[in-house]
Amino acid sequence: GVLYHEDFMAQLKEIKRLTDLKAEKEKFKESLKKKLNSATVRAQTSKMVEYEEKKAKMLEEYNKCIYEKADKLPITKIHYRVSSSQDPTM
Repeated sequence: GVLYHEDFMAQLKEIKRLTDLKAEKEKFKESLKKKLNSATVRAQTSKMVEYEEKKAKMLEEYNKCIYEKADKLPITKIHYRVSSSQDPTM
């Protein structure tokens, strides 16, 4: 049949939308291929392992510093002596 101008424009708009969706899908597929590439995954795993090791080492050093400081704090003992003939002294 005869297409009216509005129908024709609506069809063109729909075709353009579908074409854009298809292009976006292809772009997404390519992006996924790059991200799920075995070499990329291995590199990311390696970086994550290095990060976890570094984090564990930093935590260990932090705890070591805390415990060393705690061990070196002087313990002050205060003795009170009360004499009936004098004021209390320390």
